[in-house]
Amino acid sequence: WNQLIYEKYISKVKIDKIKLKEEIILNKKQSIFNLSEIVFTVENKKNFADKLKIIYDEINKKGFENAALIYSVSETKNLGGDLGWIEENSINKNLSNKVKNLEIGELTQPIVIPGGFLILKLKDIKEKNVSINVNDELNKLIKLKTNQQLNQFSNIYFNKIKKNIKIEKI
Repeated sequence: WNQLIYEKYISKVKIDKIKLKEEIILNKKQSIFNLSEIVFTVENKKNFADKLKIIYDEINKKGFENAALIYSVSETKNLGGDLGWIEENSINKNLSNKVKNLEIGELTQPIVIPGGFLILKLKDIKEKNVSINVNDELNKLIKLKTNQQLNQFSNIYFNKIKKNIKIEKI
């Protein structure tokens, strides 16, 4: 199947090497975030606003660390929610984008996660230059993007075949 898909669709794979190279060069500068978290749950949607207000009130009165000790269900609660320094590429893009838009000391809005909600606090941020072999990374990205496109073609072709085949009873 893979060989068939490769032969049939490899000519249709489009990779913009210049754009990928620019992306690699941009990723040489990486942010590192010093974060704290509060992970909380609610029994039902009606209780969400009440629980959130209670947590924010505690943060305003006694600080984020104290609120984490009281309300967080995460293992980090005993450390006041401290996650330490986390590299940008080790968290998903959605979280990374939300954290990048914060000023130091600010909190994210509650983020839905499996099993509850997450509030992150940005305590500090650093930039670091990552040494990258651009050609090696470019080759890896080309392979990745090629495989992604071939997988898409494979799924499309499989669904097309499935739709056109009719199996009749004997």
